[in-house]
Amino acid sequence: MLPLQPFYEEDTLELLDVNQDKEERKLHCILQSKKASSQCPNCGQLFSRKHSRYCRHVKDLPFIDYKVELQIIVRKFFCNATSCKQQIFTERGLNLLESYGRRTARMDKTLRSIAFSTSAEQGSRLSKQLDVPVSAAALLRLIRKTSLHSPSPSDAVGIDEWAYLKRHRYGVLICDLYTRRPIALLEEFSADAVRQWMSEHKNVRVVSRDGSLKFKQAIQESDQNITQVTDRWHLVHNFNERTERILPQVVGSRIPIPRDDSQPSEEHQPHSSQTDKGKQKEQLMDQVKE
Repeated sequence: MLPLQPFYEEDTLELLDVNQDKEERKLHCILQSKKASSQCPNCGQLFSRKHSRYCRHVKDLPFIDYKVELQIIVRKFFCNATSCKQQIFTERGLNLLESYGRRTARMDKTLRSIAFSTSAEQGSRLSKQLDVPVSAAALLRLIRKTSLHSPSPSDAVGIDEWAYLKRHRYGVLICDLYTRRPIALLEEFSADAVRQWMSEHKNVRVVSRDGSLKFKQAIQESDQNITQVTDRWHLVHNFNERTERILPQVVGSRIPIPRDDSQPSEEHQPHSSQTDKGKQKEQLMDQVKE
């Protein structure tokens, strides 16, 4: 057996055997629970009377160039509590995997990082290169299952539109200016949606926005004491547009460049190679005449 025990030193599982498939470059690891009893998910009591067992096939992160598949022997127990409706239950609390999961928790963590770092299609192609192949739909399911931390209230936010479908459907994105992270997505791009969100968050004192009149009107109607500022990108963009518009009016279409007529320009200066060739031609002509 390959010495993989240090990689599976879990509190609840022990490694029984490892089978190596050199042709398919796979490792099949057999594990089982160490616990003699398990807790009923309904009544919470511990029971040790076994009903049956079955094998769960779970994918794990690759080991060197080998794909790893775990065969975990899972037991079922009887619940002997008379007041509990759960007669038979499957043991819980296996740290390596989640209930009904077909991948280990650490493999899901790696795939979740890929899913949040790139698009689903690109992440699917990348996962195949890393020997943890999954489909784009599986990465999207991981994103939807991820529980996000509720954002802390902020007194400075940025508001801008974002596209569900470009040129067709837009919503409103609200970000925390301190952490630069999204804190809300409004499905409707309207002054009413912004006004309602602002009325529910009275702690906001500064709003960074673009030149949209919808945003301006909604913020003023919700609280006139809120300071509205133009965000950096639109400030630079507007400055560049005004500069391109005003600059030709101020300096004219052309700016005269002073020129020193005492020195001939480069285009009129004969090159040394051309001068030498001319002298050689004159010498040849003189020799022919002689």
